[in-house]
Amino acid sequence: DLIDVDGDKNDQQLWKFLLPEKYTGWYGAWYDGTFEFTLASFSGDYSGVNEHWVDDKYQPLNLVEIYCESCDVFKGATIAFPLSSVQKFDGQTTRYKLAMTESAGWVKDPHNALYEWTAP
Repeated sequence: DLIDVDGDKNDQQLWKFLLPEKYTGWYGAWYDGTFEFTLASFSGDYSGVNEHWVDDKYQPLNLVEIYCESCDVFKGATIAFPLSSVQKFDGQTTRYKLAMTESAGWVKDPHNALYEWTAP
């Protein structure tokens, strides 16, 4: 079992799940609901998965990122739920339940590397 990692032990492969089309559309329908899912792994070393270092600088990881292409007058918008805000992932089956409100811990991408992601 080889994972493609760089010198900082960061996985070089982007792992993602795309929602089925029946769940896309008007995202306002999600508001005040929950986003629930289970994450598990068959194998691997997850001892450092919750830490992400690039060029000796800590970069926070997001458990979930939601991108809306038509938001913000078609400039696009990305909101994310930081991994640091939930139970750490260690490879074991873990169930996540994220509240879909702006005060639940979600952050918004400022689309500028000089700024931190902040609450929407």
